[in-house]
Amino acid sequence: MSNYGLQIQRLGEKLQLLVKKYRQLEQEHQALHKSLDLKNAEQIQHRVQVDKLEEKIRLLKMKTGNQLADRSEEERRDLQNLITEYIREIDRCIAELNT
Repeated sequence: MSNYGLQIQRLGEKLQLLVKKYRQLEQEHQALHKSLDLKNAEQIQHRVQVDKLEEKIRLLKMKTGNQLADRSEEERRDLQNLITEYIREIDRCIAELNT
């Protein structure tokens, strides 16, 4: 083989190797692109989930705030009833001590 023929053969081998590497990189690129698409979809799902949870937190805070306001009024009534019961019990004890 002549020198030119040998150079053409080496050039052809290098070209085949380059094409093979290109195909491998193309496959890797496609795999990475699919992976990125999946991660983006997961991120969107997580964002939606976070938004829903933040809305639940907001609603629970509102509900808890309302319950605390209601509860404090109810607690005041319960405390007043308890104090009234204690006063009756004290009055009864005083009456028994006086007899």
